[in-house]
Order: sequence, then C-alpha cells, then structure tokens
Amino acid sequence: MVEKLSALSEYIESLAAENDVLRGRLAECAPHEETTSVCIESASAEDLSDVLEVENRAFAGDPDIEILVRDLLGDPTAQPLVSLLAREAGRPIGHIMFTAVHINGSEREVRASILAPLAVVPERQRQGIGGRLIERGLGMLDASGVELVFVLGHPAYYPQFGFEPAGALGLAAPFPIPDDHADAWMVRTLRHGVLDGAHGTVVCAESMNKAQYWRE
Repeated sequence: MVEKLSALSEYIESLAAENDVLRGRLAECAPHEETTSVCIESASAEDLSDVLEVENRAFAGDPDIEILVRDLLGDPTAQPLVSLLAREAGRPIGHIMFTAVHINGSEREVRASILAPLAVVPERQRQGIGGRLIERGLGMLDASGVELVFVLGHPAYYPQFGFEPAGALGLAAPFPIPDDHADAWMVRTLRHGVLDGAHGTVVCAESMNKAQYWRE
C-alpha cells in the first residue's frame, strides 16, 4: 500500500496562545552513538528549505510530499501544529509534523492531532532518529493538552510508541482504508479514559483532507 501521508511502508523498515511549548525553539540535544550529537528543535519559517530537503531526500522527490508540507504550514485549519527538525552537526537529517484534527460525530470535544509526514534522510534511517522525533513530538503534544494522536503508517513500527488500531476503537479514518490494511490506521491515547465517548470519523486539516493522500 502506497501511503501518501507517510510512505512508511516503503522506508521505515529501512529506517502559548494555543501553547508556548508548541511554538518555542527549545532544542533537545543528546549524544549519538557516534561522535556527533543529534539535536531536535521546533522548525521555523527560516527552516523551510532544510525541512523540504529532508522530505525530498526521504521520499525520493515525491512532489506530493512537498506540496503537502507547504500546504499544511500555511493552512489555518492545521493549527496548532508541531513541526520538528532533527540536525546532526548542523545538517538536517529528520523531520516530523503533527497537525490538528477533529472527530466528527464524537459525543464530546476531543483535542487531537495526526502525525504526517515523518521523514529521515536515507543514510540515517534505522538508527533511531524517527523514534526520537516521534517521542519528542508526543511529549510536546501531551504537555499542550492534546488527548489523541492518529497516524496512517507501518503497523509493525508504530505500536512500539503506544499506537494501536483505531478502527477497532470506533475511530474511522477520513477516507476508507482497505480491510487488509486496516491496522495501518492507528491512534495513541495521551489521556486516561479519553476514549470514553470519543468515536466517529477523523477530519483532518483542509490541506490533508483529500483522497489523493489516502488511496493506494
């Protein structure tokens, strides 16, 4: 299945108004197994070229990914969003985005986001960079009060970060997912009991809520 939102099935295996925490440029740096350090920081408008470099390298220049990233960054319905950039010795090596979604038909209002896209440059895949980006982003979302995080991605990868199949919990994707790939549509809960009364169909930002990003 070619997932335009993340394409993780292709490469992961080889791999405060709203909230000041989301908007700040607080950097997290930690020593890597090599001699350099990997730093993760909030991406700003000045980082756009670096963000697109990572996305284009990770997704082999797929034009849909660059269009999606550009559109989401300028889409008010995607706010609040988290955009994180991983650097090594100043060089961009990874990027992740989380954008706002809402659940149509839910019995109560739920603060939720979706993870897409996640990208790591080819030579740094399968070295934990993507995982650190995910964990950092989830921590920021949790601190901001987000309750649920969705992803359409590789079902052998995301469960290690607490994601589980969302369809079985009554949370449908914006567009139909084939039965043989149903487990690729996942959710991570960030609050105890948040699923009580939370069910319905996820509606993404206008930029992402297009069939072209959800079909095979």
